[in-house]
Amino acid sequence: MVEYKSRKGKIYPSDIAQLKASVIAARSRYNITKAYVSTDGEIKEVNVNKSNTVLFEEIKEAYELTVAIVSGKTVTVCYKSKYKCPTCSMRAHCEFSVSVY
Repeated sequence: MVEYKSRKGKIYPSDIAQLKASVIAARSRYNITKAYVSTDGEIKEVNVNKSNTVLFEEIKEAYELTVAIVSGKTVTVCYKSKYKCPTCSMRAHCEFSVSVY
């Protein structure tokens, strides 16, 4: 499986979390054992040769944060930096990010 991002630049932890979630979803039909995240500037192989349970545990914190956001809860997790958010590529301030490594 390949998670392709059309932007130039680096791969963020949120890209890897999206890939892992996609692998879990696609495994109901396909036996996926290799996966990659690709941008216009970088390609990274992500180890998905694990059970769905293990993959979900790796993204559980991001999943729970997403559920909270979708349900309208106020989320205050953020990375305060003048540079891009290390999780989602937002500049300066991000209120909806979480590390997924």
